Amino acid sequence: MRKIDISELKHDDIDELRHMQALVWQDHFLKEKGQEASLMYRSRKNIESYMSKQGGFCFVAKIDGEIIGSIICHTWGSVVWFGPFEVLPELKNKGIGKELVKHAMCFLNESGCSITGLETMAASSRNIAFYTKLGFKPKKLSYVLFKGLETH
Repeated sequence: MRKIDISELKHDDIDELRHMQALVWQDHFLKEKGQEASLMYRSRKNIESYMSKQGGFCFVAKIDGEIIGSIICHTWGSVVWFGPFEVLPELKNKGIGKELVKHAMCFLNESGCSITGLETMAASSRNIAFYTKLGFKPKKLSYVLFKGLETH
């Protein structure tokens, strides 16, 4: 595999990041749920809000200048959270995600936080196994609740 470069997200990278994230989620819906999905883009404003937060850190992994993965982190008191966290589907299981998490953790260890938290899909045994191998331990199960919006 070619050399992976991990660096802080720059404003010039936002549109490429949004496209990479949309590809990841399109693949997720197809593989995990069997649903064809159009590309769903996070808003540019959403990404910029992570970048501008005090205690917010956004990193991208690139090969030959192309974004192939990302991890977005933010602090909340003495806890640092990360997510969203994505790697292009065709490059999963090649150590890119592990390197992104390690890079973020090294950077965040200097932030003064004492705990790292994250949220992941409880039904994804792949995600649970990945985080467990990196030393994370589940604390409690969370539920995602939905309600349709009424149109007026």
